[in-house]
Amino acid sequence: GITVNIADNDNVGLVESLPTPGSMVGTAADDNLVGSAGDDVINARGGNNALDGGAGNDVLLGGNGADYITGGAGLDQILSGNGEDYLDGGDDDDVIFAGMGSDRLYGGAGNDKLFGDLGDDYLFGGAGVDTVTGGVGRDVFVLADGMGGMMVVLADVISDFVPGEDVFDLIPSLGFDDLSMVQNGGDVVIQNRVTNEFLARVQGVDVPSLTQADFV
Repeated sequence: GITVNIADNDNVGLVESLPTPGSMVGTAADDNLVGSAGDDVINARGGNNALDGGAGNDVLLGGNGADYITGGAGLDQILSGNGEDYLDGGDDDDVIFAGMGSDRLYGGAGNDKLFGDLGDDYLFGGAGVDTVTGGVGRDVFVLADGMGGMMVVLADVISDFVPGEDVFDLIPSLGFDDLSMVQNGGDVVIQNRVTNEFLARVQGVDVPSLTQADFV
């Protein structure tokens, strides 16, 4: 594989792509880094960067600026820094770790794992059976038609929703009156009462703790 390291050019932003699978290290400035069709490792370092892993199973590391990171197709791992970042796993089963800051996390298609951190994060698992954790802060968890399934095991798992602090964002045409909520052990299962689609299994809460104010 090829290795591109321009870390010494800290005052110059980089526009670079990998022709073959390999690794790439950015600068302290604002970089645009694009991976190959294979398995890449891209480390943005500083600046406000744009990273695109392309196809393949990639590892994408953001810096401390406001980064835009997309994994593309493949089993990707994304780890952002302390800025306010946009993180999109793309197709297939991805793992996304947000850093400090108010980040936007999108799993895309596939069975993804999304982890927020400090900050008010926006988390959308997308299609597939996703596991979503907001972390510390007033987080927004997206519920949308077509993103769950006709069995409870096909619904997204939301691990740390805090009633009265976090909120669910109902993507149109889904409304609060379309929902039913049923206790399932220590979890609440949220279902579309119109289509019977199971949307989410919210861990560690009970039905009385969830009110219309928790849904926007």
